[in-house]
Amino acid sequence: MGDSPYTRERLAEAVAVSTNWTDLLRRLGLPENGGRRRTLQQRVAEFELDTSHLKQRSPRKKYPDSAIAAAVKTSGSLREVVTALGVPPRWRACCGGVASTPRISATRAWQYPKRP
Repeated sequence: MGDSPYTRERLAEAVAVSTNWTDLLRRLGLPENGGRRRTLQQRVAEFELDTSHLKQRSPRKKYPDSAIAAAVKTSGSLREVVTALGVPPRWRACCGGVASTPRISATRAWQYPKRP
């Protein structure tokens, strides 16, 4: 068996030239799965290696809970929520038939704050 892919030296060298976590897994010859990614991220954190240059894993923008809550409070449909958050039109397609409903489903209403 070869050297461990998780040594400080191998990780430091690979992290420095990688563009994202998947690229790092490939450079180390590791399978691209969640378990390996988590282990790799833990080792990199333990060695305090700089990963600020790595691209985000998800291309989607993250919205803070407070922004989501405010959008839900002032909206009557899912389409209005995503519009209030400023979600780009290409991502609105995920709302499909749900976004066209006039009101948020009563079965899921417990998740949203009551409107005055």
